[in-house]
Amino acid sequence: MKFNQYIFNNLTQKKVRTILCIIGIATSLVSSTVMALLTDYYSSRTSTFFRPFPEFDEVLERGTNFIQLIPVGSTIDLEVKSDLDTYFNIDSIPLLIVPNNKDLLSFYNNYIYGVPFLQQQILFQSIYLQMGRWPQNSNEIVVGNEYLDKKELTLFNHTFPIVGVISKQYSYLDRIIIMDHSILEQKTGNLGKTTVIFIPSFLEKNISKIDKFELENSHIDILTSSEMEALHGQIGDFMNNLVNVLSVFTAGASIIFVFSLELMNIFSRKKDFDIFRILGAKTKTIFQTVVIENFILLISGLIIGIPVSILSFSLLYSYLILNVNQSTTFFTGFSKGWNYIFHPFQWDLFIENILIISIANIGFALIISLIGLRQYKLSELKQKY
Repeated sequence: MKFNQYIFNNLTQKKVRTILCIIGIATSLVSSTVMALLTDYYSSRTSTFFRPFPEFDEVLERGTNFIQLIPVGSTIDLEVKSDLDTYFNIDSIPLLIVPNNKDLLSFYNNYIYGVPFLQQQILFQSIYLQMGRWPQNSNEIVVGNEYLDKKELTLFNHTFPIVGVISKQYSYLDRIIIMDHSILEQKTGNLGKTTVIFIPSFLEKNISKIDKFELENSHIDILTSSEMEALHGQIGDFMNNLVNVLSVFTAGASIIFVFSLELMNIFSRKKDFDIFRILGAKTKTIFQTVVIENFILLISGLIIGIPVSILSFSLLYSYLILNVNQSTTFFTGFSKGWNYIFHPFQWDLFIENILIISIANIGFALIISLIGLRQYKLSELKQKY
């Protein structure tokens, strides 16, 4: 019997073992790829969460604690805005954030952003509205998806009409309320004050000018992108370390799983290989048989594993979004997960995990074959069988 015919018959006749091997390879690829996609996604979301407006740099009062866009205790006179605008020849954006309670770290707070209504669309230019429009006068407000079904909202004993709702894809902005800065000044008693001032990030090209302004205004800190990265460096390092640990753990578990499959596959056929040697087959030929058979199993597992990885990640992503944002739909969450993979396609993650599974599959097959195909004398083999 020719060896290629033997390989085909072996795979088709021993269906249970063949199916288990293919499912095992596919499962290894799915688990490692989905974990890599999830950790990569949340790593990227961490930077976005702490820097949601990359087109702008924040100007804060020096020495205040900075938590995302909430500098605790920061109070800047709006005269600084005039100085900034004159010095840099720009139109800066004052922004006042007032939490509804004292727990500034709670993600269940409603946060009120006071932004001049003429500049709201400029500051939030990368954020889309799910419905409505941006305000056209100081009395109108834009809200997060939490208030989707409301037409108006009462704040500080005043009722404001809701003219726009932020798209549900920005789940971390579900409880945001955006109103005019001047109105929020009056309602909170913070006349002539603000917490943050936004300036265009292109000013970073002239660091010397920024340093000079900070020197002349020692109580002001212009946080450039590099300073922001340093400020949140510990969180970034933690997320990167977490990504690496989870990726290594998942890849290790996948390799061990593939090793177990190969161990079962090779040793269950040791008798066949011994008989081949009795019939005169060379060890090299048997190795070729092992490699070809495992290559077929590998390709079959990858063909199944790649689409299942994409489907699994999209389903898991949708499930996570539904738990965080109940106002969204399963289809919306699934589409976002799908788009994260394909726009652009995550080639590096897929190729990396495919290579790991492939090298482990073929490598273990050869190593276990060397262990399992010990050299017996022909007389011993004939006596054994």
